[in-house]
Amino acid sequence: MTVVVVTGFFDGLHHGHDQFLRTAAEYGDRLIVVLGSDAASMHQKGKLPAYSTSERTFMLGNHPSVDNVIVPEDMGPESFRIGFEGHADDSKIVFVINTDGHSESKQSLCEQLGIEYVVLDRTPPENLPATSSTDLRAEREKGIPYRINIGGFVDQPYIGQVASKPVSVIVLPIWSDVALDRRSGLATSTRDQLVRLNRWVQPVASKEIERLLFAFENPPGYDYLSGSMDAIGLTTHAVIRISYDGDFWPCEREEITAPEALTWIEQHLFLYQTGRRPDGLLSTMPKAPPHDTELQALGSAVDAAWTAIQTRDTASLGASLRLTFEAVQRIVPNFAPAELCEQVENLNARSHGCCPLGAGGGGYLLVAADDCPEGCQSFRASTD
Repeated sequence: MTVVVVTGFFDGLHHGHDQFLRTAAEYGDRLIVVLGSDAASMHQKGKLPAYSTSERTFMLGNHPSVDNVIVPEDMGPESFRIGFEGHADDSKIVFVINTDGHSESKQSLCEQLGIEYVVLDRTPPENLPATSSTDLRAEREKGIPYRINIGGFVDQPYIGQVASKPVSVIVLPIWSDVALDRRSGLATSTRDQLVRLNRWVQPVASKEIERLLFAFENPPGYDYLSGSMDAIGLTTHAVIRISYDGDFWPCEREEITAPEALTWIEQHLFLYQTGRRPDGLLSTMPKAPPHDTELQALGSAVDAAWTAIQTRDTASLGASLRLTFEAVQRIVPNFAPAELCEQVENLNARSHGCCPLGAGGGGYLLVAADDCPEGCQSFRASTD
């Protein structure tokens, strides 16, 4: 008997997968799929599949060419080896991959184990376009926004412990024609949960959806709760100022929904990529709560940013971003490494002002300028 082994995540079966499985099955008598788990996807790609392990196992198990689906516990790059095990001694094993999955290390391993190694071209069925799960995901994710903060600091419960009055953050959903980086102050972990909840379709903005997304990402037992400003910022259709008095859910909120305000933001705010935020940033948060005077300086910067958006004053908005960065650095001394501070200084010289997004430490700088500075990229602040 000839056993054919294939591997992959098969996230959302499409005609490319179907063609691959049918062609691979022709190389033997039995086809085994070694399926990457949700955990393996997070380990290897840094993101969850759109469809869960159980859903993908079910869909593959019902494909006419598939005889068995194996989900290995191993999350490493050679987890497919489990498909080579447990067969009769006289069985011939064929490992089939497509050109995207080919590597010299895989080919060398198969040669060492005496396994036939076959690489298939990505050839679509007649009259259908070539496609891949990555291409489809990128296209579908265009409808799901990212979250940016224009003013304030995103760890609101931390800084709200000692504030004499509510502290605020200004958030906005943005859309990009290119995938933006992870761990970069854009609420991508919460965005992953929104993708899973809505299967690529952005929900109608409502407080019910905000709370549903927040609860979905923060089930009972989690040691660290993702901030509600992420859930709110991803499900609103406006620039929104949300204020906290020490709790995880805001006590006050204001919105700017005017299309001309969103257009102005698109024309005068830009992103500059600095590199991913380093691991362990939360461990750098001071043990003692910040002084109220430091919080009031941050609050004044947020007030200035909100007024600048209302009056559409780019220079004032840039100045507020500078003040925000200075205030957060006083509250969290390890907020920005030296290299990031140099990038901020460079951008400040070429713009009205900038500030790291999210919890800082890397990712993107939000830059206020009259025109897009060199090296920066624009975004959309509305779905229109």
